[in-house]
Amino acid sequence: MAMMVVLFVLYYTYQRHLNNQKYHELMKCVFDINTITPVKLDSPKKTADEITDNPNYQNLPHTDDSCHCLNRENRTFSPGKNIRGLVGDHHAAVRVYASQNVKLDKLSILDELQQVQYTDHINLNKFIGVSLDPPKILLLMEYVPKGSLHDMISNEKLTKDLQNSFLTDIARALQCLHIQMKVHHGHLTSHNCVIDSRWVCKVTDYGFQDIRQEEQGLSYSPDEKKLWTAPEILCQTGKGNMECDIYAFGIIIQEVITNIKPYGTNAEQMSCTEIVSKVSSGLQPPYRPYLDPSVHPKEWTGLAEKCWNENSINRPKIQEVLSHIAIQNNGKLPNLIDSMVKNLEHHAKILEETVKLRSFELKSEQAAMDTILSELLPKSVAKELKTGNMIEPESFDSVTFFFSDIVGFTRVSAMSTPMQVVKMLNMLYSHFDAVIGKYDVYKVATIGDAYVVSSGAPQRNGDRHASEIAAMALDMMNVVMEFSIPHLPEEHLYMRIGLHTGPCVGAVTGIKTPRYLFFGETVDIAARIEAGGEKMKIHLSYTTQKLLAQSGQFEMQKGGHMEIKGVGVIDTYWLLKQKTLPSIETNLLCVSLQEISS
Repeated sequence: MAMMVVLFVLYYTYQRHLNNQKYHELMKCVFDINTITPVKLDSPKKTADEITDNPNYQNLPHTDDSCHCLNRENRTFSPGKNIRGLVGDHHAAVRVYASQNVKLDKLSILDELQQVQYTDHINLNKFIGVSLDPPKILLLMEYVPKGSLHDMISNEKLTKDLQNSFLTDIARALQCLHIQMKVHHGHLTSHNCVIDSRWVCKVTDYGFQDIRQEEQGLSYSPDEKKLWTAPEILCQTGKGNMECDIYAFGIIIQEVITNIKPYGTNAEQMSCTEIVSKVSSGLQPPYRPYLDPSVHPKEWTGLAEKCWNENSINRPKIQEVLSHIAIQNNGKLPNLIDSMVKNLEHHAKILEETVKLRSFELKSEQAAMDTILSELLPKSVAKELKTGNMIEPESFDSVTFFFSDIVGFTRVSAMSTPMQVVKMLNMLYSHFDAVIGKYDVYKVATIGDAYVVSSGAPQRNGDRHASEIAAMALDMMNVVMEFSIPHLPEEHLYMRIGLHTGPCVGAVTGIKTPRYLFFGETVDIAARIEAGGEKMKIHLSYTTQKLLAQSGQFEMQKGGHMEIKGVGVIDTYWLLKQKTLPSIETNLLCVSLQEISS
């Protein structure tokens, strides 16, 4: 028997200890009103006295909001107000009630505290605490910077993803209240659905029904609040329950999908009192917001009509609401993150295609630029310049240069306008460019009516450079013979050509518009050979004639002697024509006949 008494005493002591622990844990959520510092928003800059007068000023968090803490004389909490306050380091939304209007029951308050203190749900705004110091009662919820759903609807148009996400968040919050906590909200409106910094919609102002039942309008009038109130409450034929929350949820659906306040355009034509009177009058059919299924999403319009059914028994339970939402979204509840990921994948695909297209365009532009650069500079030089390498001057032992000049160009220019001269030269040089494309030569420059070409540099080609230049010169002479001046068809163009072979140095000159040019005595002699020639003839130096003679492909004629300053007197020649070489088949036939005869 004594053992039973001892066990009973131990059990009783243990339970009392646990209860005391729970009580002290709960009392952590009960604050003295003097520890709550109201924060005034959109106010002038804080003064030093106001900051230091706050006992918690050392711990005040840094925020980006335009706000300051009120001093002790201004630390007032008026009933019917919704303000922002500081509790230690936490920012809180503070609801103020007059305690004389509320019958306080310590046991029920502790039960409420126990229920809300340990509620942790992503779609329920966190409960911070309560102050029960008469004559005011303060309920503190976590401060959410983005404001209420009602404010967001009033200020901007919600996208479809946000609509689906916010409505699903509210339904999940009601699921937690109705099923896990087994309570109803009782005051659900779009004003107490708040949006946090991560774009999650949270339901706030839940719990403490005895205190909130005397709640007056805060940022909205009492009649406006009744727009979300079920008709059975308006008619005083019932009291708040979970079905009333479902009714309020239906009104919020209308707000979100239409992006206008409850009852839409009717609310602009009638006062809130008139709308509430119609809803509570028992009209048939019942007076409700109008939703057009052809304009608004059918999955939400149908659910809203079920939620605001006149008979509360026929309204869906919160689980049915969530099942309906999931069915309409392929068995999955809408999620803003999933929608964002889906949109990101979609945009990533579009971006990938755009990048591919732009890359192709870039490569095309690059190829075009490379083509232009290779026309302006030798390919090997252009390649080195693109890689950022310096181009060192290069010496060449044997290069043949071609210089040409239009005879009587001054006279033809005097008979033409500048535009006609440009057009004439462009046509002629286009023909020349087509000719040099057939030979192993490099176009050095066109200066006025002068046309300069080299072979053997910058691309070395052994001893073929003289033959390449000679064959090209003959073709160009034929081009000039057949060329007709567009604006002077009766006039004929005549050209002098000079060729010379010798050593030179090639180098890139300039930075902004680099050009590949040749330097040395060979270039000067080639220009003088051209100037000392005759119209429609190809004048050669002795060095060029020597290489052409070795090739055996051209007919030449002695031209005479020519004195060149700094060099002396040199022999010159005229290039007449290119010999007709027998074809490969003819050579083979001759070889065969010789073998037979032998």
